[in-house]
Amino acid sequence: MERYILTKEHDPISKKLVYDWVLHWNELASMVNRLIPYNFVPNSGMVPGEAEDAHYRALRAWMKRNEAPLLKLWKEFCPSSDYIHDVLELMETKAHKENEYDPDPFTGAYSPETLYDLAIEANIQEPGKPWCPELIWAKRAYERFWGMGVALDHLCKWIYWPDLPPNMDELTNHRALTHPLITQIGIVSYENTCWGPMIADLLQTKLTALNPLANYEVDFGGLCEAKQPLSKRAIQAMQERGIDMSDCEPLQFHPVTMFWADIILTLNDEVFDQLMNAYPDYVIVYTIQEYANEKQGLVFPEPCGDKAFDDAVKKIDVITDKLAEKINGQFEIK
Repeated sequence: MERYILTKEHDPISKKLVYDWVLHWNELASMVNRLIPYNFVPNSGMVPGEAEDAHYRALRAWMKRNEAPLLKLWKEFCPSSDYIHDVLELMETKAHKENEYDPDPFTGAYSPETLYDLAIEANIQEPGKPWCPELIWAKRAYERFWGMGVALDHLCKWIYWPDLPPNMDELTNHRALTHPLITQIGIVSYENTCWGPMIADLLQTKLTALNPLANYEVDFGGLCEAKQPLSKRAIQAMQERGIDMSDCEPLQFHPVTMFWADIILTLNDEVFDQLMNAYPDYVIVYTIQEYANEKQGLVFPEPCGDKAFDDAVKKIDVITDKLAEKINGQFEIK
């Protein structure tokens, strides 16, 4: 659990200011998210109109009015949290390339006067062209907004510490629901010598077949260091499905995966609990069964080649179909 170092007790006005920043930033990030096109079809994302521009200008005006006191608190907060340093480093800000804290990662994000200009500034839209945003750049832009939202969450928790800000769970869940498009998926199991790699390779194959343009990446890792190589029975089961796993290594899960992945799927409840105990502030984590909306419990037997193992392989074949359809469904035209 994150702990914060308070340099002084802050007044209620400062606490309310930071809390309001979180609310307003959620709104801004949601607007950027709606610019992302679906299914790679031109004009399928939101085209900024007068109503959207008016909303953006109102958010921008509020932020500009209140940015000076926020940055003062941000400067006080940054040295108290290595976590924030890690988050902002992943966003590759210039200050962090120089191994320094960024004194102002926020104001540049809303400096353009219109939403259309913001899309141009973020390389989402080519200037002077009909509205046709680039998916990859839009996703990267939203990930930056999303990451700064996480940083604001921690600033809010810090200023309220040791109490919690009001409705903080609701704010965090809002960010989970408005997370960037899912193209990078992490599968986490125990030792990662059988079921984790099998599910990851099946899901990768099915996602690529459904939408080769989406550049899906499915990675896998184990909570524990593997004491044996990848199961020969698992390799054989995948070969029967046209997937070559002979070169796969049962790698241990690395914490950077928590930042790399758009979503983490765990093998079962036990893995989920261990992962969330280690990373309590990360919210985009589900069990495979939960995310696939699978009602029946999943049992993963030892890879012995018996009927129970064969039945479980058939089960994950069905479940990875459900996962692939759900994940790729985000690209359907809304």
